Amino acid sequence: MKARTIVSLRQRLRGLIATLGLALFVFGLPAVLLGIGATPWNERLAELHSVLSSPDDGTLALLIFAVAAWLAWIVGTGLIAMAVLAEARGL
Repeated sequence: MKARTIVSLRQRLRGLIATLGLALFVFGLPAVLLGIGATPWNERLAELHSVLSSPDDGTLALLIFAVAAWLAWIVGTGLIAMAVLAEARGL
C-alpha cells in the first residue's frame, strides 16, 4: 500500500511539473516576446525593404528570430491544444 502511494504521489508531482511547464510555454513565451519588443507585425513593408537592401546591423536577424519564435509558439500551442482535446475525448 505504501509503495502505491509513493508512485501515485510521484506521478502527481510529474504531472504538476509538466502542467506548469506547458503553462509557462503557452503564457510565458508571448509575454517575454512582447516584453522585449519582438513584434514582427509592427514592421512596415517600406521599412522591410530598407532592412533587406541596406547593410545588416542586426535588425534583420532580430526580425527573423522574432518571426521564428512566434511561429514556434503558434505551432506548439496548437499541438498542445490538440493533445488536450484528444485526451479529453479519450482518443
